[in-house]
Amino acid sequence: MLLVTLAEKIRRLRGGRAYAELARAAGCSAPTVRDIATGQRRDPSIRIIAGIAAFLDVSIDWLVDDEQGWPPPGGRDEASQLVRQALAGAGLIGDVSPEEREFLLRWRALPPELQQRALGYLIGLSGGVVK
Repeated sequence: MLLVTLAEKIRRLRGGRAYAELARAAGCSAPTVRDIATGQRRDPSIRIIAGIAAFLDVSIDWLVDDEQGWPPPGGRDEASQLVRQALAGAGLIGDVSPEEREFLLRWRALPPELQQRALGYLIGLSGGVVK
């Protein structure tokens, strides 16, 4: 069996889609995804890998294991699904803007009592309307 690297797998699965699409799903920049797909970056975080795997609809295990050749097996494994759900629930993959991501990270860094105060302030700013 031929070895197929992470970079090669991403290039093949990406097809004609822009690196920016993968980057949004992975919660990173397009240049980061491009560097991974060209083999210039070989140590991406699990968060980035999970986002890319979810976007490309493959398992994390298959994506990172060079010994698992082409084509990808059907369906994601259970661990990949759990990681994807956790990242999506944390707002770290999907349709979250960079500003929203920064807000969420700063929010999570606040102690609970400051979160409550900030929430009250935000509710006041929005006039109590939540969309």
